[in-house]
Amino acid sequence: MRKLVVLTLTIALIALMGGSASANPSRTVNIVGQEHLIPNAVLNATFHYAPGTISIDQNGTLTFVNHTDAPHTVSLVNERDLPTSVPLVFRCAAGLCRTILNAHHAFTPAQVSVIEAGAPGLDTPTNSTPPVTVGDSLFVAPGQTVSAKVSAPSGTQLYYLCAIHPWMQGEIDVR
Repeated sequence: MRKLVVLTLTIALIALMGGSASANPSRTVNIVGQEHLIPNAVLNATFHYAPGTISIDQNGTLTFVNHTDAPHTVSLVNERDLPTSVPLVFRCAAGLCRTILNAHHAFTPAQVSVIEAGAPGLDTPTNSTPPVTVGDSLFVAPGQTVSAKVSAPSGTQLYYLCAIHPWMQGEIDVR
């Protein structure tokens, strides 16, 4: 009986290790929240990425699931370009974020869903220093799911935001 228990536990452990040690694990980031507007009084938006920070192996796949009724982007930027105040959110909306949205042809029939600036996959942030170049970015329509390989080298931290709602920010830690 003891041998049977040890054998069963060994098989379970091997199965568990095999399930969690795949070469390219997939991870999911949910896009959640809502907006509430009372004209001339209140604008409340709780849109955010959940989780905000995620770790993934190099060449792993990240899946973004939009659970909201609004479009969003997952746009790589440099950490210094993440807005940290309301005035900086508006500055992004009029500057860097607008540049990203223009590259997507957002809100037009010719919309570009995926922008790859470097190697295939997520690895290249938008460069905000002139001349500005748009980095990797995904457009995620309401109810849509979009996946992308993370091709940045191990040890890299990638920062991203939604170019439509720049307070939505996240971090990808590449292992």
